[in-house]
Amino acid sequence: MYIKEYPPKSVTCNDIKAYLENLKSNGHDFDVVIVDYLNLIKSTVKSDNMFVDGLDVSEKLRAISYEMHCPVISAV
Repeated sequence: MYIKEYPPKSVTCNDIKAYLENLKSNGHDFDVVIVDYLNLIKSTVKSDNMFVDGLDVSEKLRAISYEMHCPVISAV
């Protein structure tokens, strides 16, 4: 189990993807990625709407799931 903590709204999906790619390139494997609280991830979309921000983050996490070939689980 690998645990990586970030302060709220300081990490983007791109940061998470880079971290996971770094793990894989160093020979570490994982079966699932768990993200605690979706709304604490910083959206790359410039919006004042929480729904739009959450949609952006959830779509990008889903793309990471496809690219890493493992499920990404998150609380809303």
